[in-house]
Amino acid sequence: MNPFEIHGPIYLPIYAVICGVAFLLTSKFKQQLLSDKENTSEAKITATAHNLNPYQAAYLSGGVERVFLAVCGVL
Repeated sequence: MNPFEIHGPIYLPIYAVICGVAFLLTSKFKQQLLSDKENTSEAKITATAHNLNPYQAAYLSGGVERVFLAVCGVL
């Protein structure tokens, strides 16, 4: 039934190494995405915030309930 004929004592270290490598790769990728200066510059965030319409801002601050309250306020 086991296609690789790997048993428990040998399988566990192999599995631990594979999990460790996967964890390191994903953490490096996450760090690279978060350290990207272009996407997280203060000027870009401010410009994006100023371009939001009231309904988008309401959704970001409280979800659907806030959008409903914003629509009722406009009426």
